[in-house]
Amino acid sequence: MEQRKLLLTLFIIAAAAALGTAGTHWLASGENTQQDTVEDTRFLMDTTVDVRVMGHDAQRALEKAYAEMDRVESVFSRHRDDSDIGRINEHSGQWVEVSREAMELLQKGIDFGDLTDGSFDVTIGALVSLWDVGSGERRIPSHEEIEAAKELVDYRTVALDWEANKVRIPEGAVLDLGGIAKGYAVDRGSAVLREEGIEHGLINAGGDVSVIGTREGPDQPWRVGIQDPAQTNQVLGVAELIDTTIVTSGDYQRYFEKDGTRFHHIIDPETGWPADQVTSVTVVAPTAVVGDALSTALFVKGKAESQELLETFDDVNAIIVDKDGAIWVSPDLEDRFRLL
Repeated sequence: MEQRKLLLTLFIIAAAAALGTAGTHWLASGENTQQDTVEDTRFLMDTTVDVRVMGHDAQRALEKAYAEMDRVESVFSRHRDDSDIGRINEHSGQWVEVSREAMELLQKGIDFGDLTDGSFDVTIGALVSLWDVGSGERRIPSHEEIEAAKELVDYRTVALDWEANKVRIPEGAVLDLGGIAKGYAVDRGSAVLREEGIEHGLINAGGDVSVIGTREGPDQPWRVGIQDPAQTNQVLGVAELIDTTIVTSGDYQRYFEKDGTRFHHIIDPETGWPADQVTSVTVVAPTAVVGDALSTALFVKGKAESQELLETFDDVNAIIVDKDGAIWVSPDLEDRFRLL
């Protein structure tokens, strides 16, 4: 009981530092007196981003990591007219020259569309804009509006010209890389920290978490609390992780309620409605890009289909909470995850 109270206290402290509703939070204790330890919280990619770094010249490494994540946002945000994605959307129906980096991440998004049979779709933007969850309007689109928007959603219609570094989407279609770009930004931030010689660190971008090395010593893994979707101020369980990423998608992160029903931001490309199979999906994967895309896709697919998809990966595991509160944990993750 005392250990459970301690973990909950640490979770609440981390959540307060994050100033947000991320699905995962880092849980750390103690300081390494042999190295600098710095941490900061800033607002990027429409969420709070926490960075904790331990190492020599840690402050410089932290600043470079934030700068890199800000740069990634400037390339992939669909809400910025000058970003590559913003320009593609503005000139839908036309070929638009973009950076090689944008081409490569778009290709990864298309590949995930293939891998997930369209449960992950980079052209979901028309439906996301239609629902506009988070705007405060609390408006449920009409059947006709949803059907019209669905006609614009199909990742297979994205055309890439690799020789000219150009992209074309159908007229009216809207790219939205929100389900993969944040993970990419976290991966790039972590890569910068490693390039700066950091061996112990953590980045948490609104539920997309990357941990570098151990928390301190060789036998001290990072402890990441998984938010309880039913009681979001509490921890469902704790995962112990070393040199990996963990990403959570949940129906409690961005939503509105109307007539007793919750409408959240994770839209099913097939139905055009918020996915309703589960309440939370957490993915542990080698990179946050993989975790980001798969946590979205698994949320859309539901528990049974997700289990089948996960069997095709050797190095990806998940924790899934269904609508009844039942929790399923990948067998390979059972020794690293403890329910509270």
